[in-house]
Amino acid sequence: MADAAPVADARPADATLDAAPMVDAAPAEDAAPIEDAGTPDAAPACAEGAVEACGSDVGECAPGVSRCVEGAWTPCDDRGPAGEQCNGLDDDCDGEADEGIAGCDGCVPGTVMPCPDVGVCRTGQRRCVDGAFGLCEWTIGPSAEQCNGLDDDCNGLVDDDLVTPTCRDAVGVCTGAPQACRGADGWVCDDGAFGAHDPQYERNETSCDGLDNDCDGETDEVTPPECPAQDGVCAGATRTCRGAAGLAACDTALYTAHDARYEEVEVSCDGLDNDCDGEVDERLEPPPADRNQGLCAGQVKTCEGRGGWQNPDYTAIEGFQFAETRCDGLDNDCDGVVDPMLSTPEALAACRPRGACAEARTVCDGRRPGGVGCVQVGAGPEDCNARDDDCDGDVDEDLTAPACPNQQGVCAGAVPACRGAAGWGPCDDARLSMIRLDFEVLETTCDGLDNDCDGRTDQGPGMEPPICQGARGVCADAPARCAGDVGWRCDEGAYAAYTDAYEPDELSCDGADNDCDGDVDEGNDCFCSERATTWCRDLGPEWDIAQDPQSGKLICTRGLEFGRNCAPCEDYRIIVWEDGAPDGTCQGARSTEAGQTYGGHDPCQCADNLRSCGPWAMGDCIPD
Repeated sequence: MADAAPVADARPADATLDAAPMVDAAPAEDAAPIEDAGTPDAAPACAEGAVEACGSDVGECAPGVSRCVEGAWTPCDDRGPAGEQCNGLDDDCDGEADEGIAGCDGCVPGTVMPCPDVGVCRTGQRRCVDGAFGLCEWTIGPSAEQCNGLDDDCNGLVDDDLVTPTCRDAVGVCTGAPQACRGADGWVCDDGAFGAHDPQYERNETSCDGLDNDCDGETDEVTPPECPAQDGVCAGATRTCRGAAGLAACDTALYTAHDARYEEVEVSCDGLDNDCDGEVDERLEPPPADRNQGLCAGQVKTCEGRGGWQNPDYTAIEGFQFAETRCDGLDNDCDGVVDPMLSTPEALAACRPRGACAEARTVCDGRRPGGVGCVQVGAGPEDCNARDDDCDGDVDEDLTAPACPNQQGVCAGAVPACRGAAGWGPCDDARLSMIRLDFEVLETTCDGLDNDCDGRTDQGPGMEPPICQGARGVCADAPARCAGDVGWRCDEGAYAAYTDAYEPDELSCDGADNDCDGDVDEGNDCFCSERATTWCRDLGPEWDIAQDPQSGKLICTRGLEFGRNCAPCEDYRIIVWEDGAPDGTCQGARSTEAGQTYGGHDPCQCADNLRSCGPWAMGDCIPD
């Protein structure tokens, strides 16, 4: 008998059993309070409403799902393996059909056998054709899968591959949330669906974040928590919700907004706990009493709670009088005036006005027992006008002069002179020269001062710099530089400002004394090839020019021997002395080995234009 054909699975042959994605859990019934309420409960094992695939799809086994209910996974609703039968099916789901059953190697053509119900599919049978059972012939066949808790398409999975609709009329963080399939309950928009859509969803809104977390059309309808300080004027203060900015901090601004009488450090005497520390009117700095001169010096007010600051009992001060009547040299009524009472008519008759005062008045002079003093009525501050304005017998004394209009430079603090009846004199050059010896009508002095008071220091048409004396080279005839309070200077700054040819360290090979030291083109780093040859030959006919292949410097060399006196090549070297000898020559040495060249010359070639294969010495270094 031919092997029975395997029974076709209701699902496509290439279907893959991917696990259903986990759905975010809906938030708990009561969200955690804003303030710390202690240690939270342990997190659930799964998110409410989440679905997870389980089971096997091998042979006659059909996978199912496990659902998260009340924080725990339900048992898998799959179809598991069964005992193997001779039916052409893999009943034990091990990947083989009818294995281990003696004599079961096919089926009798024309026979039928029932096939197990899958999903909503019922009363199916298979027919044996050509020794194998065919597909199930259903009485109730598969249909399109729906959200109803059933396997409508008979593929062994419930409510799979569904097109998820969106929750209608959802607002706040729930806007656009997809509905959740709840099996027999169908599509629903519940806490699980909203929580899976946005983790900021809250069944009962507790967050202050500017969002409609419970999706009821209102934002931040939360009860604000109380601030830590609840004593005194802070009683009832709460943290206000500022939308996306969160809860306001319980700081000075918040407490002040709650009660304008709040004080971060208590300073008010009002019978209130203004700084909310549980104490009233504590550690206040008392203000001076209304009368605090004379006998009342040093008196301060006392805090009387809601009565505020009160003056002390002045009557307890010995000698105090509310209206002074004593002539005792004391300020008895503490108003700053000593013994103001009028004296006798005889004393008044002897008191005469002076200066600009038209009236004189006698007063008690407490400096002498029973004595009197004469006060000039109408005396004012002394002015420059040749009059005794303060009625003291002197004219134009102890005056405070007005400042001159120009207060720049050395003119700062300048004032005019008093000319008696002519008033204050002018602030002219003569006056400024009198009060400031360094004032100059036309600035000519280099001293770091604004001598002509024009707002500019060491500047102006009169600042003609002197010519530097003894300057050499390109610095000849250079004008000196004004260096402020140290005067005129002939230095690098002056030379550089005078000519671009100036060099603090001579580098240029131009036939000029660029560093103004009296020497022209001195130094050992001059690469002037157009001058080097002539300079070297001037040393003598035996001298020649060569170039250091490493530094590129030009040097003068001469052979110690002439002709073609060639010894073995390894005995010959070209010696190159380097710069820097204190005596003006060069020091240090570097030589070419056999087989090397120097400046294009090969010591091993007797016909080389150096004219010798022997050692070579060097003359003075080529100057800059």
